[in-house]
Amino acid sequence: MPKRTNPAAFIVLVCFPALAAGAEVHWTVEGSPYTFAATVTIPKGTLLRVDPGVTARFASGVRLDIQGQISAVGTAESPITFERSGTSGSWARGRS
Repeated sequence: MPKRTNPAAFIVLVCFPALAAGAEVHWTVEGSPYTFAATVTIPKGTLLRVDPGVTARFASGVRLDIQGQISAVGTAESPITFERSGTSGSWARGRS
C-alpha cells in the first residue's frame, strides 16, 4: 500500500516560495501530523504559527529553517512535538 501524504503538509511545502512579506503559515492540530521529506524554510517576514497538539515529522537530514518568526506554545495537555526519523543525526541549535 502506498504511503499517504498529509495534504496539509504538502500545501505548506508548495506555498512557501510564493509567500509575501507579512504572510502567516498556520499548522493546526486538525492537519497534524505534518510530515516533511525536504527542508522547510520560513522566509524572512513570514510567521509560522504552530498550535498546541501539533506533531511535525522530519525525514533524516531535513531541516526546519526559520528565517522569519515562529510562534509555537504548547501546553502540558497538548504539547507541540518535533520529531525526526532515523537513528542518526541530531537537532541543531535554535537561535533568536
